[in-house]
Amino acid sequence: MDPRKALLEARIRSVKAGFVAALPEKGAAIAGHWRTLRHNGWDDQEGLELQRLAHNLAGSGGTFGFPEVSRTARELDISLGKILRAESSTRNIRPETILKLEEQVDSLLLVIKDALVNQDSPADTPVLTQIVAGPGKSVVVIDDDPFLRERMSALLEAAGYQVTAFETPAKAIPYFQEHQPAMVLLDLMFPGRRGPAFEVIAHLRGETGQRTPVAVISGHADFRSRMEATRAGADAYLAKPLEESRLLEVAAQLTDRRLDDGWRCLVIDDDEAMARQVAAWLCHAGLTAEWVTSPADSWLKVREFHPDVIVMDVNMPEYNGIELATMLRQDAETTFIPIVFLTSDTDTRVRRQAMAVGADDYLLKPVDRLPLVQAVLAQARLGKRVQGRVSRLSRQAGGGGLSRHFFFNRLEWALDEAGEGMVRPALVLLALVEAPKVLETHGVLGMAALQQLWQERLEGLEEDVWTLLGENIVGLLLPRDTPSGHRMRVSAILSRLAVAPYSINGQEIASSACAAILNLRQGKAPAAVLLQAEQALGLALDGEPGTVIEAYVGDAGPIETSGTLPTDRLRVVYQAIATLDEEGEGNCDPVKSVLVRLADADGQLLPAGSLLADLEKSGLLPELDAWLLRQAHRILTSQIDAAQGLTLVVSASPQSLGSAVYLETLRALIAMSPMRNPRQRLVVAISEASAITHRSQVERLAALLQELGLGLMVNGYGGSINAAAILEQLRPLYARLDEGLGRRLEKTGEYLADDRALLETAEALGVTVVAGGIERAASLSGLWAKGIRWFQGYYIHEPESAPVSVAETVTA
Repeated sequence: MDPRKALLEARIRSVKAGFVAALPEKGAAIAGHWRTLRHNGWDDQEGLELQRLAHNLAGSGGTFGFPEVSRTARELDISLGKILRAESSTRNIRPETILKLEEQVDSLLLVIKDALVNQDSPADTPVLTQIVAGPGKSVVVIDDDPFLRERMSALLEAAGYQVTAFETPAKAIPYFQEHQPAMVLLDLMFPGRRGPAFEVIAHLRGETGQRTPVAVISGHADFRSRMEATRAGADAYLAKPLEESRLLEVAAQLTDRRLDDGWRCLVIDDDEAMARQVAAWLCHAGLTAEWVTSPADSWLKVREFHPDVIVMDVNMPEYNGIELATMLRQDAETTFIPIVFLTSDTDTRVRRQAMAVGADDYLLKPVDRLPLVQAVLAQARLGKRVQGRVSRLSRQAGGGGLSRHFFFNRLEWALDEAGEGMVRPALVLLALVEAPKVLETHGVLGMAALQQLWQERLEGLEEDVWTLLGENIVGLLLPRDTPSGHRMRVSAILSRLAVAPYSINGQEIASSACAAILNLRQGKAPAAVLLQAEQALGLALDGEPGTVIEAYVGDAGPIETSGTLPTDRLRVVYQAIATLDEEGEGNCDPVKSVLVRLADADGQLLPAGSLLADLEKSGLLPELDAWLLRQAHRILTSQIDAAQGLTLVVSASPQSLGSAVYLETLRALIAMSPMRNPRQRLVVAISEASAITHRSQVERLAALLQELGLGLMVNGYGGSINAAAILEQLRPLYARLDEGLGRRLEKTGEYLADDRALLETAEALGVTVVAGGIERAASLSGLWAKGIRWFQGYYIHEPESAPVSVAETVTA
């Protein structure tokens, strides 16, 4: 037998033996937690610990040859998850629910007992049948289950990968700050969490510079979990129990996807010997480095080479480095590239000038190799994290089309406005017919080339609302029209996409595509709509090239408020307010705008527009505002760690401002449970228009917030001629720009004196200015040049409301 295979078999048998040996202890722990819940009443911490044990067994049982353990544990995991995700204030655990849980616990304990009695002998343990000649690439495995973590590590190492394993994402962050893995395998459930940690994907991508593919490992195989992972940016989804062949297949595909394994650095120095030496040092450290000796040549080289960081001399003939850096900062395509100055000039005035035009580091010659490499790597990582945030905050995706986050927002808006007539918006999914053959024949690199060509052709369609939902699926939103109008438009799109074949590695590939049209209806969850559209697209791909399948969203019942607030169906969601300033971010805690969504019967979140309209008609907006205020207060005072910092922003409608109940609710909440540390802050947002129409009420609110140590945000700042006076009167913590003002400020170059005065007023008062509705990276560049550092993005996610340890907290 191959020694490597024998070693692998012995290792996997050892892992399985450890798993089996731990089953009695896990069974006893499950029984103990259930007894506590059954006899002492429901407790979230006990429920979370019971769910964690069930979730681990759901994932690892089938992997180690016990499918019944996985099946029964998954049923218990799902049932507990539904209870824990519900708001504790509205949670009503009925007797029949307790009986169902008891049956599931008993069934799980029984199959654990059977597994111990009927376990396979070591000789019968299935293991990897063939050792794969691996490429030696680095893979990070993050899973809190030690047995599953060890098994995945063993399989990947036997296949030739270098594996580093961690228990939680927080423990992996220092590694990511120093290393660039080829892939991350990430379990989405961790101790102390009530649901999958989808926001962790975005955080890990920020640490790895947007380069590293992330494969999600989850015990949840439902469409909603898969779609949430897709929305968060996952590249692959592996459902537990894991199939080893599928694991290795995904690893091979994703590790090959990284077309460039190193950071890219451009060295600009008129001293050719120095430029060559610096580039050689960087190449030896694993970077891809090129050099030029002329600032004039560097301008074109930057666009051709797309560096992650630039190392530049200050004193050069023709143009000096400070002038070149100024040009780079003024251009939207290069404004966020980190610049490291390398110079022999010790004049402090020159250093101040360099830092003023946007230098990220300043090193004096002569410089040693190690400090230079460390500085370049640090700036490359920081720069990529900034660019990652740019992509999450702007509407436009880097490769064309909309960002996924904004596309899903637009889908929510379209569902809200769909109405019930024959004229409706439509969701269209497109897929290339030949994509599976390209992947099989040309591999991942060929598929990436095809995707690039397809994106270029899609850009030429001049459709406003489209995005890539996968390697071979494009989502497109069509404005309101009749079904026949949608059919004609999609037929024209397919014809234009198929105008000529693609060329991959010299081979012509047919460009025909298929489509699914889903005419939208109000009141349906986006996840359910996407599932229906995906099913229709699958039927279209089973037909001839050019096939179009048309469908209609199923009936959706109207949202009934019945004169009362439907608190049992309301859910809190977050929308991040983030900074691109690395230095500022390091000193700032997360800021989240708190929004509300309505859950359907399956727990899927519905768009909020129709709900808010119905509540406004029923006069229930003040009640909703008060409910949202209580939820945000509860999260800050009891649902996060006492030492954790977090700012939550809740909106107050004009109706609430005119109600004394809102102010009394706010006062009573803080009197009953004040914030536990100064870094936990509740902020109330009001519109600039409300500050004018409800002046006295807003002034009372501002005074109360100041008295209680809370904060105020003014939305729509700059929308009226009284904007500066309102800011001086109210002294808010935040001012979110009016859309018109934001559009004017995002343009590069000089700006209106009145607009400049508004920003100067905010700066003088210490008010943090926030911009939203960001179109693209160029928009961010223009706002950045005006000194704006905080932006509200489009990514919406449910909060993690369970108590967590501050040492294990990872924020998006």
